[in-house]
Amino acid sequence: MRVNFFRSIRLHHLRIVMALAAVALIGGMWAHDLGAQAGPRLSERDMAMKVRGPFTLASVGDLIIRRPASQFADEGLQAAIKLIHDADVAVGNMEGSLADTRHFDGPLSGFVGSAEVAADLKAMGFDFVNRANNHLFDSEAAGMFSTNKLLDEAGIAHAGSGATLSQAAAARRSEANPWRAVRFEEPV
Repeated sequence: MRVNFFRSIRLHHLRIVMALAAVALIGGMWAHDLGAQAGPRLSERDMAMKVRGPFTLASVGDLIIRRPASQFADEGLQAAIKLIHDADVAVGNMEGSLADTRHFDGPLSGFVGSAEVAADLKAMGFDFVNRANNHLFDSEAAGMFSTNKLLDEAGIAHAGSGATLSQAAAARRSEANPWRAVRFEEPV
Protein backbone atom coordinates (compact mmCIF):
# COMPACT_ATOMS: atom_id res chain seq x y z
CA MET A 1 0.00 0.00 0.00
CA ARG A 2 1.46 3.26 -1.10
CA VAL A 3 0.72 6.44 0.90
CA ASN A 4 0.99 9.84 -0.69
CA PHE A 5 3.56 11.70 1.40
CA PHE A 6 2.19 15.20 0.65
CA ARG A 7 -1.39 14.13 1.35
CA SER A 8 -0.40 12.81 4.80
CA ILE A 9 1.43 16.06 5.60
CA ARG A 10 -1.63 18.10 4.61
CA LEU A 11 -3.82 15.91 6.82
CA HIS A 12 -1.35 16.35 9.68
CA HIS A 13 -1.38 20.14 9.23
CA LEU A 14 -5.18 20.18 9.06
CA ARG A 15 -5.34 18.29 12.36
CA ILE A 16 -2.95 20.78 13.98
CA VAL A 17 -4.93 23.77 12.65
CA MET A 18 -8.19 22.25 13.90
CA ALA A 19 -6.68 21.57 17.32
CA LEU A 20 -5.35 25.13 17.56
CA ALA A 21 -8.73 26.53 16.51
CA ALA A 22 -10.45 24.48 19.22
CA VAL A 23 -7.96 25.70 21.82
CA ALA A 24 -8.45 29.32 20.71
CA LEU A 25 -12.23 28.97 20.84
CA ILE A 26 -12.21 27.39 24.29
CA GLY A 27 -9.60 29.87 25.51
CA GLY A 28 -11.67 32.78 24.20
CA MET A 29 -14.77 31.52 26.00
CA TRP A 30 -12.74 30.98 29.19
CA ALA A 31 -11.23 34.47 29.02
CA HIS A 32 -14.69 35.95 28.42
CA ASP A 33 -16.04 34.10 31.48
CA LEU A 34 -13.14 35.38 33.61
CA GLY A 35 -13.82 38.92 32.46
CA ALA A 36 -17.46 38.57 33.50
CA GLN A 37 -16.40 37.75 37.06
CA ALA A 38 -15.64 41.22 38.35
CA GLY A 39 -15.26 40.11 41.95
CA PRO A 40 -16.35 41.94 45.07
CA ARG A 41 -15.85 45.68 45.27
CA LEU A 42 -13.72 46.94 48.10
CA SER A 43 -15.49 49.00 50.73
CA GLU A 44 -14.61 52.66 51.19
CA ARG A 45 -13.02 51.69 54.53
CA ASP A 46 -10.73 49.15 52.83
CA MET A 47 -9.78 51.60 50.09
CA ALA A 48 -9.00 54.46 52.48
CA MET A 49 -5.32 55.28 52.90
CA LYS A 50 -4.33 54.15 56.39
CA VAL A 51 -0.61 54.82 56.16
CA ARG A 52 0.38 58.37 56.92
CA GLY A 53 3.88 59.32 55.90
CA PRO A 54 6.63 57.29 54.23
CA PHE A 55 6.16 53.54 53.89
CA THR A 56 8.60 50.99 52.49
CA LEU A 57 7.67 47.55 51.18
CA ALA A 58 10.46 45.07 50.45
CA SER A 59 9.26 42.23 48.27
CA VAL A 60 11.52 39.43 47.09
CA GLY A 61 10.89 36.38 44.96
CA ASP A 62 11.69 32.81 45.91
CA LEU A 63 13.30 32.17 49.28
CA ILE A 64 15.30 29.00 48.66
CA ILE A 65 17.41 28.99 51.80
CA ARG A 66 18.48 25.64 53.18
CA ARG A 67 20.64 26.82 56.08
CA PRO A 68 20.93 30.14 57.94
CA ALA A 69 22.47 32.72 55.64
CA SER A 70 22.10 36.10 57.35
CA GLN A 71 25.63 36.05 58.74
CA PHE A 72 27.45 35.30 55.46
CA ALA A 73 30.26 37.81 54.94
CA ASP A 74 29.19 38.84 51.46
CA GLU A 75 28.80 42.61 50.94
CA GLY A 76 26.07 42.23 48.32
CA LEU A 77 24.05 39.84 50.47
CA GLN A 78 24.43 42.07 53.53
CA ALA A 79 23.30 45.13 51.51
CA ALA A 80 20.18 43.24 50.36
CA ILE A 81 19.45 42.06 53.91
CA LYS A 82 19.73 45.65 55.15
CA LEU A 83 17.10 46.78 52.61
CA ILE A 84 14.79 43.99 53.75
CA HIS A 85 15.42 44.61 57.43
CA ASP A 86 14.90 48.38 57.17
CA ALA A 87 11.60 48.10 55.28
CA ASP A 88 8.28 48.63 57.04
CA VAL A 89 7.04 45.32 55.61
CA ALA A 90 9.13 42.57 53.99
CA VAL A 91 7.54 39.70 52.08
CA GLY A 92 8.82 36.72 50.08
CA ASN A 93 7.79 33.41 48.54
CA MET A 94 8.82 30.51 50.81
CA GLU A 95 9.89 27.76 48.41
CA GLY A 96 10.09 24.29 49.88
CA SER A 97 9.96 23.05 53.43
CA LEU A 98 11.74 23.62 56.72
CA ALA A 99 12.24 20.81 59.22
CA ASP A 100 14.04 19.77 62.35
CA THR A 101 15.70 16.87 60.56
CA ARG A 102 16.54 15.04 63.78
CA HIS A 103 12.84 14.67 64.62
CA PHE A 104 11.15 14.94 61.20
CA ASP A 105 8.99 11.95 60.18
CA GLY A 106 8.27 13.02 56.59
CA PRO A 107 10.34 12.50 53.45
CA LEU A 108 13.32 14.81 53.01
CA SER A 109 12.87 15.49 49.32
CA GLY A 110 12.97 18.60 47.17
CA PHE A 111 13.92 21.86 48.83
CA VAL A 112 14.22 21.17 52.59
CA GLY A 113 15.95 23.63 54.85
CA SER A 114 16.99 23.31 58.47
CA ALA A 115 14.71 24.41 61.30
CA GLU A 116 17.01 27.37 62.02
CA VAL A 117 16.15 29.01 58.68
CA ALA A 118 12.80 30.33 59.99
CA ALA A 119 14.48 32.33 62.78
CA ASP A 120 17.14 33.46 60.29
CA LEU A 121 14.46 34.81 57.93
CA LYS A 122 12.97 36.73 60.86
CA ALA A 123 16.44 38.11 61.72
CA MET A 124 16.75 39.28 58.10
CA GLY A 125 13.52 41.23 58.59
CA PHE A 126 10.87 39.11 56.85
CA ASP A 127 7.35 39.69 58.17
CA PHE A 128 5.30 37.59 55.80
CA VAL A 129 5.84 34.71 53.37
CA ASN A 130 3.65 33.11 50.75
CA ARG A 131 3.44 29.32 50.98
CA ALA A 132 1.22 28.57 47.97
CA ASN A 133 3.70 27.38 45.35
CA ASN A 134 4.87 24.37 43.40
CA HIS A 135 7.24 23.15 46.14
CA LEU A 136 4.67 23.15 48.94
CA PHE A 137 4.44 19.34 49.01
CA ASP A 138 8.06 18.45 48.24
CA SER A 139 8.16 16.82 51.67
CA GLU A 140 4.45 16.00 51.61
CA ALA A 141 1.98 17.21 54.25
CA ALA A 142 4.52 16.63 57.05
CA GLY A 143 6.86 19.16 55.42
CA MET A 144 4.07 21.70 54.94
CA PHE A 145 2.96 21.48 58.59
CA SER A 146 6.55 21.49 59.87
CA THR A 147 7.31 24.66 57.91
CA ASN A 148 4.14 26.40 59.07
CA LYS A 149 4.96 25.53 62.71
CA LEU A 150 8.54 26.82 62.41
CA LEU A 151 7.36 30.05 60.75
CA ASP A 152 4.78 30.53 63.53
CA GLU A 153 7.46 29.99 66.18
CA ALA A 154 9.72 32.53 64.46
CA GLY A 155 6.91 35.11 64.30
CA ILE A 156 6.62 35.17 60.51
CA ALA A 157 3.07 35.44 59.19
CA HIS A 158 2.30 33.11 56.27
CA ALA A 159 -0.59 32.25 53.99
CA GLY A 160 -1.31 29.81 51.22
CA SER A 161 -1.17 26.51 53.10
CA GLY A 162 -3.04 24.79 55.90
CA ALA A 163 -5.09 21.77 56.85
CA THR A 164 -8.11 23.19 54.98
CA LEU A 165 -8.73 25.64 52.15
CA SER A 166 -10.13 28.11 54.68
CA GLN A 167 -6.94 27.91 56.73
CA ALA A 168 -4.79 28.34 53.64
CA ALA A 169 -6.74 31.43 52.55
CA ALA A 170 -7.24 32.93 56.02
CA ALA A 171 -6.20 36.49 56.80
CA ARG A 172 -2.80 36.74 58.43
CA ARG A 173 -1.40 39.57 60.46
CA SER A 174 2.11 40.31 61.61
CA GLU A 175 2.05 42.14 64.91
CA ALA A 176 5.67 43.33 64.75
CA ASN A 177 4.39 46.91 64.71
CA PRO A 178 1.14 48.68 63.75
CA TRP A 179 2.31 49.15 60.15
CA ARG A 180 2.95 45.49 59.49
CA ALA A 181 -0.16 43.65 58.41
CA VAL A 182 -0.89 41.40 55.49
CA ARG A 183 -4.46 40.45 54.75
CA PHE A 184 -5.87 37.83 52.41
CA GLU A 185 -9.56 37.46 51.76
CA GLU A 186 -11.12 34.02 51.92
CA PRO A 187 -12.15 32.78 48.46
CA VAL A 188 -15.78 33.28 47.57
